[in-house]
Amino acid sequence: MRRKILIVDDEPMIALDLEASLTNAGFEVVGIACTIKEVLASMESAPCDLVVLDAMLRDQSAGPLAKHLREAGIAFVVASGHSAKQIDWLEDEPLIQKPFDQAQLLAGIGQVLEQPNK
Repeated sequence: MRRKILIVDDEPMIALDLEASLTNAGFEVVGIACTIKEVLASMESAPCDLVVLDAMLRDQSAGPLAKHLREAGIAFVVASGHSAKQIDWLEDEPLIQKPFDQAQLLAGIGQVLEQPNK
């Protein structure tokens, strides 16, 4: 069974590149969202195994969304141009620093999906 991934990024070109990379790697992309409201709606209609989350969504921190994902037990990786020091809500989740290549993306996702209960 293919793992289902939701992409959360407010830059359309980056989101489409992520979608292509993930699809080529054998994942099923269940949606692309660029706001917290869209993410919550997408998660209700299309459950996912993992979220690729940008740290900032239209000048709004994705911190509240990260908290929601943790509470819901949904795995995620952070893909951002910000450093770990700039993301005050980052905990144990992998940070994939933009710009990144497909190998870095897949390594971060693999790190999360290999954890027990993911």
